[in-house]
Amino acid sequence: MNNSERIDLTTKDHIQVCRSSALNDQFKEINVSRRWPYFFILFAATENATHCIESEKVAVPQGHFLFIGPDRFHAFIEAENDHFWVICFDYGFYARTPNDAYFIQNTPLFFDLSKVYISKPSLDL
Repeated sequence: MNNSERIDLTTKDHIQVCRSSALNDQFKEINVSRRWPYFFILFAATENATHCIESEKVAVPQGHFLFIGPDRFHAFIEAENDHFWVICFDYGFYARTPNDAYFIQNTPLFFDLSKVYISKPSLDL
């Protein structure tokens, strides 16, 4: 996705929280792999939640989070289904100070392109 195709999020401070099927209203063809300019945190709301990252299918257990950084090649496999709750935000939402920018650029959750980070919350949701 190049800058001319980028659709700025219309919610406060450039963050969107929605079910995965609602992303179809915000973006075109979310089931086609591309490099997104956003940070994604996906929460698996159902069993058999699967996401495609770098052309590999990644199974996310129900109740777990998947972290995806900007410019990572990925797609929603079943775009019409509500397998995930999605938090999608741009760099400007998080990096409001130099310390914020340093922290997010150096966290492996979003910028370790050699791994996929899946995490179970420490609290029961």
